Amino acid sequence: MTDHNPGWKAARSLHPGGVNVLFCDGHVDFIQETVDPTVWRGLSTRSRGEVISSEAY
Repeated sequence: MTDHNPGWKAARSLHPGGVNVLFCDGHVDFIQETVDPTVWRGLSTRSRGEVISSEAY
């Protein structure tokens, strides 16, 4: 897949400071706009086996 439109992977929200994200297990968390990009990418994968503490976001 070619990345012609980088906006497809961006979450957007009108909430100040971040975005509410629905996870595949059904829970919702507020992700701060200051989240580290490595953590953000790790939250969106399952195949790499990252273990991410909720304190990271």
